[in-house]
Amino acid sequence: MTTDEGTTLWQERAKLLLRLHRPADAAQLAARQLTLDAHDVTAYITLAQALLAQSQLVEAAEAASAAAAIDPEEPAAYYLLAVALQYQNRYKAAEAPLATALRLNPYEPDYHGRRSVNLYFQKRLRPALEAANAGLAINPHHSDCLLWRAMTSEALHRPEAADRAFETLLRLAPTNAGVHANRGIMLFHRNEPEAARYHFLEALRFDPNQRLALDYLPSVLEERPLPLPIPASPPLINAATWWGWLAWLITVAMSGEVLSRPALQSEASFAVHVLVQLGAVLMVLLSSHRRMQARWWPTALWVIPAAGVAAAAWLAYRNGNGYSALLWVRMNGLVPLINLTLAFNTLQKKQRQEASH
Repeated sequence: MTTDEGTTLWQERAKLLLRLHRPADAAQLAARQLTLDAHDVTAYITLAQALLAQSQLVEAAEAASAAAAIDPEEPAAYYLLAVALQYQNRYKAAEAPLATALRLNPYEPDYHGRRSVNLYFQKRLRPALEAANAGLAINPHHSDCLLWRAMTSEALHRPEAADRAFETLLRLAPTNAGVHANRGIMLFHRNEPEAARYHFLEALRFDPNQRLALDYLPSVLEERPLPLPIPASPPLINAATWWGWLAWLITVAMSGEVLSRPALQSEASFAVHVLVQLGAVLMVLLSSHRRMQARWWPTALWVIPAAGVAAAAWLAYRNGNGYSALLWVRMNGLVPLINLTLAFNTLQKKQRQEASH
């Protein structure tokens, strides 16, 4: 048996062990090869893959760095280094090795998909979508690129594009537990618990240890909200932030003050006031709906008093009693509104803290 044949044999065995989810054995095989040839780039790359599969991230980064030091023109070494850094949430640090991997091999869709992940978790959503699309231009059926096209499209408030990407992905990989889990998360944050439950259960059917499905399924069963993995960029007015409420109150005060002057109390001026308030309501509700941050009960708490106040103000005006901002302030109840705002922000901060752990 020649040396080349022997080298090929251990590589094939290592690949088989990784496919069989036996990374520890693959790592031992690669380490044994390195005792025979300390400059074997393939052995370092295999070792990095096996260590990543065992969540030994620092050691995996060291193995990938060693491969890159031996052969600076090997793109897989930089790619695996970027993966190890990403798994440690070091997204900024992962940018340079990813850029090098893509410079050395711009036609590998895996690298474009990994870049999309890196940009997504830095909330750079449009570049993340462009990276996923670049990978799909090379391979239209690439699963990671399809997944991150779907995730970034959803975060950019393009649910139709996200649904199309997931339809293609589920058609290509109907038994992929990770795909089902991510689809479940997306549906969960769209307030579609039944559809989300189906995909979480499918994920666990194909992989009983699927972490995302195990984390989210209890919340679906209990209808308890979990944070979005990566929140999208805030809309113009957001019902879950204090300044969203403040923006609405300012429109109330400003239009109310103008309309409290008898000379300006006309049908036209009141119609302008109603349109301003309706626009504020719609913006808050749409932002809340698209970010999936408000379930039906807080939305109802906000809408019902607003609708009641609008009706009371209209009746007061039509009955000739005049109109003033004081009516809005009294009937909305500023203290409950402030309490609800603080509750939203407290919940949002807690969710962000939980998502970071």
